[in-house]
Amino acid sequence: MEQSRSELRKISEGVFDRSTLMSLYKASRAGYFDELQGIISTGKESNVYYGFRGDMEVAVKIYAVEASDFKNMEKYIVGDHRFGGWRNRRQLIYMWAQKEFRNLGRLYPKVRCPRPVGVVKNILVMGFVGEGGVAAPRLKDLPPGDPLDCFRKVTGDMRGMYRAGIVHADLSESKKLLENAFTELNGSNYQQAIDLAVRSSSGSKKAIESHVSNTIKAFKVSIEKAKLEGINVVAA
Repeated sequence: MEQSRSELRKISEGVFDRSTLMSLYKASRAGYFDELQGIISTGKESNVYYGFRGDMEVAVKIYAVEASDFKNMEKYIVGDHRFGGWRNRRQLIYMWAQKEFRNLGRLYPKVRCPRPVGVVKNILVMGFVGEGGVAAPRLKDLPPGDPLDCFRKVTGDMRGMYRAGIVHADLSESKKLLENAFTELNGSNYQQAIDLAVRSSSGSKKAIESHVSNTIKAFKVSIEKAKLEGINVVAA
């Protein structure tokens, strides 16, 4: 625990507000992670850190309370019976992290997605996708050797999500990760997944169409290239 606190101080110094620091300590004390070793990625809405929970590699995602896109988040929360109203931006960010955690809980392990570990306010801890602190590459950065087989695995996961009552509203090649030659949906932001039970039929239909369209677009170029190179990609 002392090592974890020391690492937290080194990584977070001058970066996080007091509330986020307290939440990090609470997540550590709750056993969600034992130590942080460095940063994986940075973004407008969140930073993701690499750490350990025992021997398990974890990703610690910290949502920026002030910088996050309030309006974009709001549209994914409104109408979801799992969440009530909010009085300010901070409360909405906390719900946003809770939403991603709960969606992962509904999907794991039926769908290949990060293993949910725990959530404290604006901090989400989940299984790390990669090895040795190096994140698995995105599909657009490392096209699969067998694109059709990869496509089948992705669409299989899409069906699994649908059976769980969830469809991802923003799925694209930049958000899919590859690990051990298998396609993973682990790169996706699951707080943007839509609960089909609480959205209007028109909203759900639009999300499904986007879900399918983005996936087909992501694989179309790879499959056509493989055909030109003489790789067998005959559909089953």
